[in-house]
Amino acid sequence: MSLLLLPPFLMAATLLLLAAAIAFGTRKRPPPLPTLTHSLERLAAMRFPAAHRFAARDGVELAYREYPAAGASQIAVLVHGSIHDSRTMHSVGALLAMQGVAAYALDVRGHGGSGRRGLAGRHVAPTELARPIAAAEATVGAAMFSRS
Repeated sequence: MSLLLLPPFLMAATLLLLAAAIAFGTRKRPPPLPTLTHSLERLAAMRFPAAHRFAARDGVELAYREYPAAGASQIAVLVHGSIHDSRTMHSVGALLAMQGVAAYALDVRGHGGSGRRGLAGRHVAPTELARPIAAAEATVGAAMFSRS
């Protein structure tokens, strides 16, 4: 049913209720969740990690950001959306690292620190990710090995 088909007094009452809800709110705001608030405060205090680089098979320098986690036994590779760069994955990478998962956020070709504009059409082959992932696995493996 269209709003324009309502009788004028009903339309006025609906608009008045909507205006009151916007102006005064509908109910009291819930208290913040301490665990979420604490994580978000820690996240806000973190700075973007410096971009590291590795050479792809064709020599193009690709950038990534590392989110190390103490004692990590798992690794996550984060890939941004089509119009973004690795900085948009900062909160995900930082939260994963806080949970003990080492994360690596890649700048896809033509984005962020990975090459120049115009290279975005060339997709990163899974084998191009092998070098930084292998280095990360070696780092995690070495850390696990040295603790035992």
